[in-house]
Amino acid sequence: MFSLERRLHLKHLKCINNVSLNFLLEVIMSTSQQLLDAIEAWKVEDEKFTVKGNASAGTRARKALQEISKLVKARRAEITEEKTARKEAKAAG
Repeated sequence: MFSLERRLHLKHLKCINNVSLNFLLEVIMSTSQQLLDAIEAWKVEDEKFTVKGNASAGTRARKALQEISKLVKARRAEITEEKTARKEAKAAG
């Protein structure tokens, strides 16, 4: 967890207490892990569709791509929120 905290530079967010910091880390890890899981699901279904010709797998692959799209948007919002918090913390000094 410390390496993730250092990687995200959350040490600069002095205005966030430990409970909020832990929650933020859990949310980030959750979205990132969900994104990785969705990509893996897409890869499996896409292979079934393209290699084996399974039409149902094509539907599942499209569903996985839609989920990836949603998760990417969520992660982008998290990153923007974190950047804003960093700027505010830096301005507060």
